Amino acid sequence: MLFRVVWLQDHKPILPELVKERRASRRKIAFILTGTAFLAGLAVLAVFLVPQLTAAPKTPVTAERVAAVLAAQGYEPQHTDSFDDALTESITVQSGNFFVDFYTCRDKDSAGRLYDSACSQREALADEYQADAAAEKKANYAFYTGRSAETYAVVLRVDSTVLCGECPVKDEAVLNQILHTIGYL
Repeated sequence: MLFRVVWLQDHKPILPELVKERRASRRKIAFILTGTAFLAGLAVLAVFLVPQLTAAPKTPVTAERVAAVLAAQGYEPQHTDSFDDALTESITVQSGNFFVDFYTCRDKDSAGRLYDSACSQREALADEYQADAAAEKKANYAFYTGRSAETYAVVLRVDSTVLCGECPVKDEAVLNQILHTIGYL
């Protein structure tokens, strides 16, 4: 078999047009792929950022309100003295394995440091007791929970207040009801 190549003068003008057409087609494809990747990136960002930016801020409660809610649940809250200059007020309740500590700090930074410290202590215990832990920060509040086979614990920060609570897993609903009543859950 013999192949014969024929070069025709008439085909020369067609080749540059085909090359231009293919380049334009490749540019269109590249533009579409880049645009799609950009939109996908925006969608992923929106999934993570929109809930953070649109979260409604929580209203911090007073120590008196927390004391009243704890008393309504049958506990005897005690005002505690603090030797820490960052704290302005603190309340505690302890009944067996159930405890709640509520702190009002001088400012948000002090509350943030107290929250971080309490979470670190909880995480160390969570590792020791193989507990599940979750943390979340939104708007003006942060929330940490830890749950082992026997214990449920929470640490919350709202503006310049911090609440730490721990109870047996069977009393989790009681602790969550207290948090819900004060508006922290």
